Amino acid sequence: MLAAALLLAALTGCASAPEREQLLTRIGELQLQLLEMEQRMATREETATQVATVRAPLQTLIDAQTAQQARLDAINARLDQLERLFTAADDRSTQTAQDVAGLGESLQALRLAVEREQMRADRIADASARSSDPALDPQALYDAAYAHVRDERFDLAVLRFNEYLSLYPDGERAANAAYWLGEARYRQRRFNAAIEQFDRVLREHQNSDKVASAQLKKGFSLLELGRRAEGILQLRAVTRDHPETDEAQLARQRLQAINADGEDSSTR
Repeated sequence: MLAAALLLAALTGCASAPEREQLLTRIGELQLQLLEMEQRMATREETATQVATVRAPLQTLIDAQTAQQARLDAINARLDQLERLFTAADDRSTQTAQDVAGLGESLQALRLAVEREQMRADRIADASARSSDPALDPQALYDAAYAHVRDERFDLAVLRFNEYLSLYPDGERAANAAYWLGEARYRQRRFNAAIEQFDRVLREHQNSDKVASAQLKKGFSLLELGRRAEGILQLRAVTRDHPETDEAQLARQRLQAINADGEDSSTR
């Protein structure tokens, strides 16, 4: 402005009136432009200040968001790692359970194999004993079969008693062999097969002293099969036909145990 004023003073001294008027007008325009420039500069400085004022907390928010995102990324990475660990542990647990199950199956198979080998060894030993004595008589065969019952080797007992009855169906011990064959089946809980043998005693050896025992065990077998009415009738037959025997006493006890009357209704 000072330079403009000095220039104006120098020029007005040698300029005409119109020229001076134009010069003054131009100076006025320059002054307005200068004022506008000063205003714009002030506005720009204020804007820069405002931007700087807003930028600081905004940057703080941006930095906080970046840090938060970094923490979230770290948490997600940890969760992924834990999920992989859990998956691996579950796979190992499943494999361990499968291994245990496989081991149990192997042990069961081994146990069955040992039992089969034991039975095979028993048969071989028994066959060897018989083959070593070509003069093996019926009594020896019967005694060997009965020994298997006593030792609870019921499969071998069934084998030997069947052999005895096949070789000596009318032998002195045939009734006893038929009864003990039924007893072996009863001990194996093969009650239908036991009943067949006890019926054989009752049918083929009616005068044997094993009749009462065969009736008693047939009654027990029928009860075990759930055939209650038939079992009760059979036990009552024991008490009626052989009242003074030990078998009759056992029949009465069983009838009392199942809340059945120990006397046949026809005797009342």
